[in-house]
Amino acid sequence: MSGGTTLLEVENLTKTFALRHGLFGRVLPVHAVSDVSFTLATGETLGVVGESGCGKSTLGRTILRLIEPSSGRVVLAGQSLTDLDTEALRARRRDMQIIFQDPIASLDPRMTVGDIIAEPLTTYEPQLTRGERQARVLDMMERVGLQPEMINRYPHEFSGGQAQRIGIARAIVQNPRLVICDEPVSALDVSIRAQIINLLAELKATLDLTLMFISHDLSVVRHISDRILVLYLGRVIEVGPTDAVFERPSHPYTAALLSSVLVPDPEVARHREATPLTGEVPSPINPPSGCAFRSRCPFAIDRCAAERPELRPYDGRDVACHRVEEITDRLDPSGGQDTTTFGLG
Repeated sequence: MSGGTTLLEVENLTKTFALRHGLFGRVLPVHAVSDVSFTLATGETLGVVGESGCGKSTLGRTILRLIEPSSGRVVLAGQSLTDLDTEALRARRRDMQIIFQDPIASLDPRMTVGDIIAEPLTTYEPQLTRGERQARVLDMMERVGLQPEMINRYPHEFSGGQAQRIGIARAIVQNPRLVICDEPVSALDVSIRAQIINLLAELKATLDLTLMFISHDLSVVRHISDRILVLYLGRVIEVGPTDAVFERPSHPYTAALLSSVLVPDPEVARHREATPLTGEVPSPINPPSGCAFRSRCPFAIDRCAAERPELRPYDGRDVACHRVEEITDRLDPSGGQDTTTFGLG
């Protein structure tokens, strides 16, 4: 992390969708993101993790106002994005971009690579000459590992990894202040994922990018992130420095997620006692009272059902758990904890 000033402030952000139950049924609220607050410093990478359906992608898109928030506030570089009208928001979009999960689907098949990468320049810097735009495009292609002779090719001529390099080039050619990476490697082969992650880490370092990196792959998130934010059923349950969260998780859900991460050392993996999560994720239509994780948590007590835990400082991070002081020493991210006590095995 560069240690810069605060670039992004998210305050009590909430997104609720309306779902009609049955042909003539009533409309039910789906709580996708609930009361999420955090900050992001210039030059920092925040990893956002959680199971599928926990609200990670919705959170990213709501921050960018690709999805309109139900309530809450998003402030980028001191300006409230949630208060901007359509025209003002469009002008501000040059400072924030997104890298999508499916690289092929995110590229217009009718446009050449050169036109795809140049599109933000055409929109936000119309004063550039054609030659100046092409020079910027070629420079960005070189940065992301694309050959200059590829400039007139079309997306279908590229592999998934190459297509994602095109998407990355398009996202950063305008020098945005914030880039949200929405599962950018999950659709790629394992052999290609490391290349893309290393590319993003290199671009972050050389261009001083600020990233919000969304992924369900915790090993990838650890490699690139300065801090980790853990979501469960649309709520933040733990956020803190990457090494602290990975080496000493303070929420039982975080510990269970970490115990499922593959270990590259066969000897360690052979003696490792896995503790996968059990039970169904509660419905966002009808979330549990109190702590949303209590229905799967072995440490739940009556208070957990009656009172929702708020994020509070503990051991160098913020944790939403009533019993964090009692249970942290019983949580082992390596997967070696007593599964009878932990209740997730």
